[in-house]
Amino acid sequence: MPGPFSWAPFLGYIFQLDSNEALGDHNPQLIERIARSALPPEVELKENSLIECGAPDGRPGFAGFLRELTETTALFDFNHPLAGKPITFEVEIIGIM
Repeated sequence: MPGPFSWAPFLGYIFQLDSNEALGDHNPQLIERIARSALPPEVELKENSLIECGAPDGRPGFAGFLRELTETTALFDFNHPLAGKPITFEVEIIGIM
C-alpha cells in the first residue's frame, strides 16, 4: 500500500501493523509474582483487573494486569494489553490541508 502522503481524500484505507511494528512482542520478563505483603493494603486486588502502581520514588508509575491471586502472592503482567498482537487501523481521509 502506498504511504499516507499519496492517499486521496474521501477514500478509506485499512492497514495492519505486526506486533513488532506496533507495541512489540509480549515479553515474559514483564510477568512478575509479587508477595501480597509487599503490596499496599489499601489497594483492592481483583483477578483480571488493571492495577495502577506508583513508582517507589513517588512519581507516576505504571499499570499491571492482575492475572492470578493466591493467599500469599499476586501474579502481574506488566506488558501492554495489545503487546504481541497485530493492530489493524481503518482510516478515512476527510481532507488535505
